[in-house]
Amino acid sequence: MNGVALVMLGGALGAPCRFWVDTAVVRALDRPLWVGTLVVNVIGCLVLGLVTGWTLTHPDPSWPAAFIGTGFCGALTTFSTFSVQAWNLVASGRQRTAVMAVAANTAIGGAVAVLGMVVTGGW
Repeated sequence: MNGVALVMLGGALGAPCRFWVDTAVVRALDRPLWVGTLVVNVIGCLVLGLVTGWTLTHPDPSWPAAFIGTGFCGALTTFSTFSVQAWNLVASGRQRTAVMAVAANTAIGGAVAVLGMVVTGGW
């Protein structure tokens, strides 16, 4: 299967997963929308860290990077929603919450991506 098809298939799986996880988190925890976005972004960062670490230590085959990394994680995670939600928090006078949301997405996402790479020996 070629790279574009792998990316498309991964994206077709990642997008509904994003919807289901985001919706489930917001409903189950009775939390604001940005918390659901944080959860999907953190999950995606961890998975991408695992895939990246694995592909750095196992260059053949390369399909996991296209299918899981670009396709699935690309559709699962969302920078656009994260950005709009942060801006909406600022616009509604909730600057502290906006800073917390941005810091949490950045710090936790980065930390779990590195963790994934360490676990797979790619760091």
